[in-house]
Amino acid sequence: MAACGRCLARDGATPAPQDAPDNLELHVKIADMSKQVGRDEAAEHELERLLALNAQYVPALVRLGALYEARGDRDPMPIWRRVLAVEPHHAEAREALAQSYVKKVQEESPRYGWFDRVRRRSQKEKVALLQEGLRELPGHPALLLELGELQRAMRKPKDACACFTQAWEAAPQQSSVVGAAIHSLLHAGGGDIVTRLLPTAREMPGLLAMFWVDVGRSALHCQLGQAWTELFWTEALALAAQGRHSDTIAYALVQICEAAYGEQAPAMAARYEAQLRAEHPHSGGGELLEAYQAVHDRSDVARALRLLRQAQRTARQANEPGIAELAEQIAEVLQSPPRSLFDLLAPPGGRRGRRGRRLLDRWLDELDEEDFV
Repeated sequence: MAACGRCLARDGATPAPQDAPDNLELHVKIADMSKQVGRDEAAEHELERLLALNAQYVPALVRLGALYEARGDRDPMPIWRRVLAVEPHHAEAREALAQSYVKKVQEESPRYGWFDRVRRRSQKEKVALLQEGLRELPGHPALLLELGELQRAMRKPKDACACFTQAWEAAPQQSSVVGAAIHSLLHAGGGDIVTRLLPTAREMPGLLAMFWVDVGRSALHCQLGQAWTELFWTEALALAAQGRHSDTIAYALVQICEAAYGEQAPAMAARYEAQLRAEHPHSGGGELLEAYQAVHDRSDVARALRLLRQAQRTARQANEPGIAELAEQIAEVLQSPPRSLFDLLAPPGGRRGRRGRRLLDRWLDELDEEDFV
């Protein structure tokens, strides 16, 4: 019987196909399978073996960097630099390298190197580290936002605003960057910059009304001025009125009311709730907010469930799928035993599920274990 390929390779004969330098994808698959079954060390060895055959094979480098990142026992930054040396615009490596710089700045003390762990980095060292990152990754918004926060902490609001503005202008179509830049600019006294750049935020593709609801909620939470909160919520309602992505004004108003109640602003909440009831009386939103109050008062979960069922029926008749789905999710939470709540809080797959997650969390905060029936 002929010897197998591995035996031939081991005895010095021609390498088997799976060990040949040009069969790199097989090594990657083996590493992936090892990682899937929890054998991270085996996956690392397979990737290192592959890279010994081809030191510039990007799929292997990316996986090795992710392994280092997940385990936290090796510095992944050299790996990401190797990826970028081969593919300078590799998006995953650029983002990972930027986040590595941010983590180094935010950690209490250096993670790598025995002698460095006994001290903390000074503010100037952190600034220098971020500036080093920006030389590697010019204009990266994550680095600019973090540098701006450092400048603000060092009482340099002008420099901070410059960094926040650069971050916004570097990624004007990334809602996470724009939202963070708006919030940080308001903290640093850059309201005039927010006003100037606000029209660019309206042009973000796929923008949802909930973006503006959340930006307004953050401004309210940090007491950055009621006028800013109302401006952002006006933006939310204007966007919802366009009917894009199945947004509706009634659903936006429900989320605004929840945000205001959650941030202890009952007068604002009452005003938006009055608008909901006056302009959208048959949306199901009014019943949902009544149920919210029933839970908030910790007095009548049964009544809340009745109202939620009514909200579902009314919302479906009014073609308000967001309100109907949200009412259904909350009713499911209220009727579930505590043990299953963690399953319900797993991030839903649907778009409206993600938008309703914050309201679900708020309701759960209001409940004690004995409230479940």
